[in-house]
Amino acid sequence: MKKWIISFTFIVFMLLIAGSIYFFTIIREPLVEQFDQVERYVLNQDLLDSIDEISYYHGQEVVYVARGELDSIERYVWVTDDLTTAYEANVDEGITEEEAISLVHQHEPIVELQAIRIGLERNRPLYEITFINENERKSYYYLHFKDGTLIKRYSLRIE
Repeated sequence: MKKWIISFTFIVFMLLIAGSIYFFTIIREPLVEQFDQVERYVLNQDLLDSIDEISYYHGQEVVYVARGELDSIERYVWVTDDLTTAYEANVDEGITEEEAISLVHQHEPIVELQAIRIGLERNRPLYEITFINENERKSYYYLHFKDGTLIKRYSLRIE
């Protein structure tokens, strides 16, 4: 009897894991398809020769940011959800992620850095830095990609 209970529990546990993996794959599929479309668009439009990474940013609008090379120069290309080029810039035209974190740290101590994303809002390339501050609030800072000027910031109380 004990073997049956252990076997049944094991089978239920494995089914839960398999179901979770299946649902995760189904949920991620549209995003993966969109990444593939963005990659094809960027390469077919000769915006980049090669792509190192593509990231997703959802601000006021959905933007995909492709980082890669064009004529041996590191570049970013911001592509909208409807596959139009929104913005292009060389990597060295903007501040680095480390510089963005340093600029935020000058305004407010960062206890735990959660994420840093590159995105676009109102046709301005930006960094979104998400972190926990010393007051245990989740804070969002938005810095201009070109020079690091503060665009906006806000904090949320963590419950």
